[in-house]
Amino acid sequence: MYGGYPVGVVDVTATSPELTTAQIAVWRERIRTTTFANYHLHMGIALALRSESGAAQALQRACESDPGCVEAAVALAELTGDTSCLPAGVGMRQLGLLRLADIEAKAGRWERAGAYIDAMLAVPLPIELACYAEEFVACTEILEVGRRIDVLVISRAIVALLDAASFEPDLETSIRIGHLFFRHHAYDEAAACYRRYERRAPGNLDIRFRLGFHHMINLELAEAEQAFIGYTARLPDDRFPVALRVLTVLADARAVDAAGLVAEEEARQKLDSSLWACRGLAFQHLGDLAGALAAYEKAAEIAPSLEEYRRMVDREQMAFLGAPGQGGLLALGLLALGRLPEAKAKVDGALRQLPESGFDWLVNALLLLELSAEQQAREAMKAFQAGSPNALLLPLFLRLLPMGADRLRALLPTA
Repeated sequence: MYGGYPVGVVDVTATSPELTTAQIAVWRERIRTTTFANYHLHMGIALALRSESGAAQALQRACESDPGCVEAAVALAELTGDTSCLPAGVGMRQLGLLRLADIEAKAGRWERAGAYIDAMLAVPLPIELACYAEEFVACTEILEVGRRIDVLVISRAIVALLDAASFEPDLETSIRIGHLFFRHHAYDEAAACYRRYERRAPGNLDIRFRLGFHHMINLELAEAEQAFIGYTARLPDDRFPVALRVLTVLADARAVDAAGLVAEEEARQKLDSSLWACRGLAFQHLGDLAGALAAYEKAAEIAPSLEEYRRMVDREQMAFLGAPGQGGLLALGLLALGRLPEAKAKVDGALRQLPESGFDWLVNALLLLELSAEQQAREAMKAFQAGSPNALLLPLFLRLLPMGADRLRALLPTA
């Protein structure tokens, strides 16, 4: 194939880099006697693959033979860098820009890919492009890797296109759009995509888990708990949803129940770092400060590596669970026991290692208040709120804190 040229649009055997000179000669003879665009298209791609002259001329003839041929125009634009050849039909220029962005992104040329996307989105996407939703999503997923574009802008444009066209893409595409929103902390929009999916194919476990998370951060705690119960009933060995269920129960001011759930997992010999951390929080809510610190220390002992933790955060966006060393939670336990210098050292170390951990910034602010450094505490809260998705998680985090939540609320700017 040439660049990102779609498989199946042309005869791939005719566009192989291994084309012999004789085969190309046959194609040259055939296109002398026809204006059929595909002949010129095949010829142009074959010549481009072999870096031979005449590729641009052949692709130009393909565009002239069929002015609506997006494939030929994209191949020519890729070869020459000139997008003026893209078709002018409704949406066809934007489709061509999308495919050029896809080609550039696959080659790691993120700036050029982003420029094509900007041009594509300069005007609203016409409803005629709704049937290309999967292409839009696939390209966005590649562009997401380069982190040079606003994924939410493209994702919202895709949803607006589908809504305007009253078009339902295939189920896989629907769920992938939801995941784009979820990964970028637009949880309400993710949930809307997931619910659209659920109406057509209920029972997907991944969707159930993510909707449970959405309920959790919105403090719809009964709904969240039921979602996590349903998930773990079918996949009982997945520890993270169990931990989220425990945290949901804790946020619902049911510390005794939360401790009981952890005890059940301990009886099954299923405690991991996250569940030990949950045990510490439950014990601290119940006033067992020594037991809480011991649980936090155990969580730190078996915590995942930084690399493993970052993979977990990419999945769940919960930066206070399973953190390497569990520095923030250890600091919380030490703070409750009045061991302020040790606590401050722990949380400072945690934030150096993982500055995006929102929960640790809250613990840091609380410690600074204890040390009578109110202005620094306010700065810590600003740092917390600057991190995405911390502002969305703040109501949940404040419920999970076993101490000092009201003092932290007082640091927040008033509307």
